[in-house]
Amino acid sequence: AVLTGTVVAAALLAGIAVSTWQALRARRAEAAALAAAEDATAREAETKAALGFVEDKVFAAARPAGQEGGLGREVTLQKAIESAVPYVTQSFPSQPLLEARLRLTLGKSFYFLGEAQKAAEQEDAARAIYTRVLGSDDPLTLQAMHNLASSYAVLGRVNEALRLREETLALRRAKLGPDNPDTIASMNNLALSYGDAGRHDDALKLREETLARFKTAEGPTHPDTLMAMNNLGNAYFALSRYDEALKLREEAFALYKSKLGPDHPDTLRAMGNLASSLSMAGRNDEALKLREGALTLRRAKLGPDHPSTLFSMSALGDSYEALGRHAEALKIRQENLAQRKAKLGPDHPETLSSMNNVADSYAALGRDDDALKLREETFGLRRAKLGADHPDTLITMSELAESLVAANRSQEASPMIDECLRLAAGKNVDSSVLFSAYNARLRIFQKAKDAAGCRQTAEMWEKLNRTDSDSLYTAACFRSVTASALRAADKSPGANRSADEEANRAMALLKQAIGAGYKDATHMKKDIDLDPLRMRDDFKKLTAVLEEKIRAR
Repeated sequence: AVLTGTVVAAALLAGIAVSTWQALRARRAEAAALAAAEDATAREAETKAALGFVEDKVFAAARPAGQEGGLGREVTLQKAIESAVPYVTQSFPSQPLLEARLRLTLGKSFYFLGEAQKAAEQEDAARAIYTRVLGSDDPLTLQAMHNLASSYAVLGRVNEALRLREETLALRRAKLGPDNPDTIASMNNLALSYGDAGRHDDALKLREETLARFKTAEGPTHPDTLMAMNNLGNAYFALSRYDEALKLREEAFALYKSKLGPDHPDTLRAMGNLASSLSMAGRNDEALKLREGALTLRRAKLGPDHPSTLFSMSALGDSYEALGRHAEALKIRQENLAQRKAKLGPDHPETLSSMNNVADSYAALGRDDDALKLREETFGLRRAKLGADHPDTLITMSELAESLVAANRSQEASPMIDECLRLAAGKNVDSSVLFSAYNARLRIFQKAKDAAGCRQTAEMWEKLNRTDSDSLYTAACFRSVTASALRAADKSPGANRSADEEANRAMALLKQAIGAGYKDATHMKKDIDLDPLRMRDDFKKLTAVLEEKIRAR
């Protein structure tokens, strides 16, 4: 009886267990179906809300003015989007994620329309919502941070962009892993910020890694890979590795044209970068042609006051300047400065760059007082905006010293030069910073007919051990000026022998410069610093060889 009772009890328990398991399974299935239905309902409601917003607040703007949200038949999409922004907050009080999603989309649209301030406002609001609802490391939160940092960079908020990009990259690496495309995109953008901050070695290292990872993750011709190629070329250029930059930029531009088309914004960006490399290689006519084409296409594609269009205007002014067309350079640079002030603000880094360019044109046209006044203003603004040791500040500081020397105010220029060189020490600053500072120093001694000071400056320049073509050419000019100063200060046979030695050094350095890739024969023939060499047979032969190389190309 006991055994029978036990078996029956076991059977009952087993039955209950099976029944319970079946009931639980049925309930789970029912709960899953219910959850799926609720999720589908929520998604449908979200989709309807989003479509309703777009229909009622964006598309409605194209209706006749005053009719159910209409702004008139000629309204632009940008105006339609702007008119919809005030309704985002009040339309989705119980749907914060939909509000965030719309704000992120609006921000992206504003960004590509060249309205970085409006983009930043939407992206910052989206980030706050995502952080509150989903957490600080959710992929959507990180996307909002990524986009916001890009808007900060365009706005010239360099340090804020850098900090936010460092934070985003660290969170994406931890959350998504190092090989996720979003993580690699953050690496790419952080490298951009390193470049903006003058940290070119850091930028190069990160850009090399970014290109390798994009090639592996997305293939050699994916737009992200091409973007990384283009950015690596920029890093080479910033570090005076001009031949490597030119080669990579030529490859990237060709791939962009075939992959995205000749007037795609990314193709036009690559086109402008290639023009910079061609100009640095002395191929100024080719650079001018590319820059004229890029400006025409950007005006048509993006509009006359888009930041990228304004950048093309600035680059075209550089080409005019390089070809000695100084009046044309000044005209377009003044237009560019006025437009950047209106679009970006008076202290934006690109506005300050335009001020610097206008000052350069004044100097080239002999308007030294105008150049000095504008450089003083630019220096004060750059120092306040970017800091005393930022490469752009140092460029203006060194050029201001040159203007002071030209104005016979060498006593003010001399301590400024020393300070500039002190701040630049140990930094991978652009060659133009050091050139302007050392050139100003040389002119002080040249004006004073101090040959020893000229020689000391030439030696200081050579101790930098810069082996790019422009730096070697500068070394040749400094030695040639020293030879001239020696002859002007002392007519004795001993002084003449010393002058001949300096001239011989100058010729040797010129040959090295051409061997390293210097190609601007036109500039070399006109450069007054080389006057002490001009009647020498070896100089004439060297010039002829260089011109023949250019014709052969």
